[in-house]
Amino acid sequence: MNIVWGVADLLRKAPPPPAPGGGAGSAPAGGLDDAPTPRVVFSDSPEEGVLSVLWKKYENAFDKVEKEKSLQIFILQFVETFRDWGPHTIEQLVGQELGSDATIAGCSCGHPSEVILILIQEISLITSTIVESGNSLQSPANLHSGQPTNLGLSTQILQILECLAILTRSLHNCRVFSYYGGVQKSTSLLKAAVAQLRNLNSLLAADDQSLDEEMGNTRLMLSILVCIITIISNFMKLETTTARIPHIVETTKHTPSKSHLAAVTSSSPDSTISDTVRHWQQKAIVLVMEASGVNWLVELLRVIQRLNLKEQWNDLSLHFITLCTLQSTVSGTRAQNHLRSIGGLEILLDGLGLPSSKFSVLKHSSISRNERGEILLLQIQYLQILCEAVFANVNNLHFLCENGRVHKFANCICWPAFMFKKFQQQKDNTMASHALDSVSGPICFLDITEWNDYSVKLSNALCSFILPSKDIDYWSDEIAVSQIAISIPSAYLEPSVRWIIRILMTVFLCIRACTSESALPNHIKIFAKTLQHYIIRMFKRVLISTPALLSAFREEGPECSALLDALEHCISDPSTVSTLLKSFRVILQLATEQTLASFESLDVITRVLKAACHQAQELRNFSNFLCSYVMITEDVSQCKSIEDRTENALMCTELALSLFTEYVTISIDGRILVLHNGDCIECLFDLFQEQNLRKHVLEQVLALFRLPSLSAQDHTAKLHLCSKYLENFARANEKEKVDSELLIDLLISMRVIIMMDHMYYQNLFRNGECFLHIVSLLNGNINEVTDDQLILNVLETLTLLLKGNNASKGAFRLLVGAGYQTLQSLILDFYKWSPSERLFDALLSMLVDCKFELNEKTTIKNEDAAVLLLNILQKRIASALWACDLTAVAQAIHYK
Repeated sequence: MNIVWGVADLLRKAPPPPAPGGGAGSAPAGGLDDAPTPRVVFSDSPEEGVLSVLWKKYENAFDKVEKEKSLQIFILQFVETFRDWGPHTIEQLVGQELGSDATIAGCSCGHPSEVILILIQEISLITSTIVESGNSLQSPANLHSGQPTNLGLSTQILQILECLAILTRSLHNCRVFSYYGGVQKSTSLLKAAVAQLRNLNSLLAADDQSLDEEMGNTRLMLSILVCIITIISNFMKLETTTARIPHIVETTKHTPSKSHLAAVTSSSPDSTISDTVRHWQQKAIVLVMEASGVNWLVELLRVIQRLNLKEQWNDLSLHFITLCTLQSTVSGTRAQNHLRSIGGLEILLDGLGLPSSKFSVLKHSSISRNERGEILLLQIQYLQILCEAVFANVNNLHFLCENGRVHKFANCICWPAFMFKKFQQQKDNTMASHALDSVSGPICFLDITEWNDYSVKLSNALCSFILPSKDIDYWSDEIAVSQIAISIPSAYLEPSVRWIIRILMTVFLCIRACTSESALPNHIKIFAKTLQHYIIRMFKRVLISTPALLSAFREEGPECSALLDALEHCISDPSTVSTLLKSFRVILQLATEQTLASFESLDVITRVLKAACHQAQELRNFSNFLCSYVMITEDVSQCKSIEDRTENALMCTELALSLFTEYVTISIDGRILVLHNGDCIECLFDLFQEQNLRKHVLEQVLALFRLPSLSAQDHTAKLHLCSKYLENFARANEKEKVDSELLIDLLISMRVIIMMDHMYYQNLFRNGECFLHIVSLLNGNINEVTDDQLILNVLETLTLLLKGNNASKGAFRLLVGAGYQTLQSLILDFYKWSPSERLFDALLSMLVDCKFELNEKTTIKNEDAAVLLLNILQKRIASALWACDLTAVAQAIHYK
């Protein structure tokens, strides 16, 4: 190292070399005076004053050892002073840099150019040192000696690089850095460090005898790489804070915190930065690309992935900062194509998978939940960069579609689900304490909140392949989203939709394969529901803006089938089911003819109604729970939560019925198909039990009765419809308290049905044993306040069923006896032997088969009704005489 520092001393005393061809990569022969302006010097403040003294001491030192020591002291003090430094404000920075050649005292916007120059020269020396150590490492003597190799690297290298990482947070400093060839020198250092890391990786694979020494060399090289990548990243992004990365000197021992990871994975652009800074960022990216920086970032990722696979490295800092820096360079078609040409897309695709068996089930007990969470965030970071590398680039998208990469991509997305299956098997096989250290219930990677967050980020990243990620937050504005979708080249939009459909179909097949249970485990269900919710919402908005894409959905097979699969997986989640139902409605409106055909072939309406029935059952469960819960507790928040869930479930059932109504309205054969579908009929009458839906369902049932009966199949279907209709009488009458309101509605609607085709529906209801159902209504727990109206409706309905139909009269007589003796007993039991005037009016109407009018000439048409009327009158007279009620006797004689 003394030789190296001696060379550095000579370089410090020499003027900077000229730039080849007059480029901006290195300083021209004019020296410091030609550096970017304004010139910055240390101020007289206490902290900067110390640095000024130390720098002068360094400049005035002539002895090599003294100069080396002075520089070390200066660098240590510089790092201590400016560790958390950033330019004062972007606006002040830009304003000062647009000024004249004036000298600025103080480091609010930048640092002295001579300091930057010397540190850039140190980069060359560090590069030479690493290259020489790499050559010695690969020499035949060392390869065959079997002895550990000392690379001759010191922590002073880290201090110099950390100093440069601080300097490159400023636009002024970055201009100086670029002017003196800092980009090229940093890229050369990156190249040398990656090559050295690759060599160390090979040695670790070949020889385990010197494992500890080589692992120490590897850790040091990883620390150096973190510093180099940070310098390059700051140069392109102009980070004004230190929150994005940990302190560089401590990198070898650092595991990123959650706040660190959140900052790293954030890719939203800062809309407040000035045009000057944005222009610089674009220029800086080009400079890094032209210096082959992207190539070596990709190569570094490749080496890191190999280290992970061999479990030789646990620190994720370098991994994250490399990804974040690479993401900064993926801007525009040129950069996307370059990334593909150097194998970057394949590296990014590989990074989506499980990084190491270290995170497998067998080693679960040694991995903290935080580490597993960071691995999932690493997957999100890879996915975001891959999206940016592919978006709007047809060639790059085509790369992801070929050679089995669709399945590879889907499997990489699903690896947490596969891991869950293994964790579940582990739990089943052993009850060891280390297998139960996660969330309560099934073993999971994270707690429920963190898992939700991961699922949302993953879903957003997948959606970003169709719509740019920066616009996802504004999806509530459908007009803006439509404009964004239209702006995406159609040559990319359609294949991207086809690609994401194939991915999703494979993903859900993978998820289904991960469980043998009838219901998905809880956190897998969260993952699936979140993914479905975001994807369906994205598809809906894309289809609204570009209806022509519906053909792509149809050709890929998921136009309705994927929605149905999602619907049945998420049947317990009313919000997701509601989104899916809205999507069904959109595609029905966009391509009616084709969608109707799909509805028929897939039996969509039946499955939609089953989902609605599930939600209706939830409504009843919530209602019962809420009633009992309120009685035993005063927990208002819990009651509010149940009320919200009830509201969501009700909205879901209403959307299902709305879709059903639209389908049978626009489809000529739709209602006929429903009539002939027993499951559909079953679902409709199940929904009929929900009071809020009853009116809507009844309208649809009456519409089915109105259909003509043109064949034997139609007649059979109508008979089944009648039977299901009559079953509702028993349902309403089997409770402890008879639902008189529901029964009256059923009786009134039944009379409406009979009037559609009098003789046909009389016979149909008779064959459905309607008389037994109706008479049984009078056997329930009678409520004297409301059930007088019920009995009158029963008699009115029986009158209409018997009117002019001798077969029906004979069947009714056979059931209740001649003179309707059973009916007489039931009526008298209710009225306690004191029939009302309205009852006599109803019986007189039954007697003449129509509405009885005293002033009109009428004929008795029902002899059994005459016997019933006379017997009731007789009983009424006898009861009145026994009670000495002369008024009642006179009234009864009047009727007789």
